[in-house]
Amino acid sequence: NILNGFGFMLLEDPQGEGLLVHEVFKDSPALKSDKIKVGDVITSIDETNIKNLTFPDMIQLMKKDTIEFGLKGQKEKVKLTKDTFSFNQIESK
Repeated sequence: NILNGFGFMLLEDPQGEGLLVHEVFKDSPALKSDKIKVGDVITSIDETNIKNLTFPDMIQLMKKDTIEFGLKGQKEKVKLTKDTFSFNQIESK
């Protein structure tokens, strides 16, 4: 399967601070940046603090092709551009 995107799976952060990076896909823009890791919490999308937004509103902010993500505990933002990458779903037994 070929996908186009930033290359991570996100969940609502249990502490309510933003989006939790649950998975980073192989050969994706997120992995290639070497700056976004599983367990990171995205706290801003471009200039918008997402702490008090609903999950659908957070995802809606990610429609653009290039976005700067702010991560909890990091001053420097991570700029990613959507790209194609292969996605192989692993079946769990």
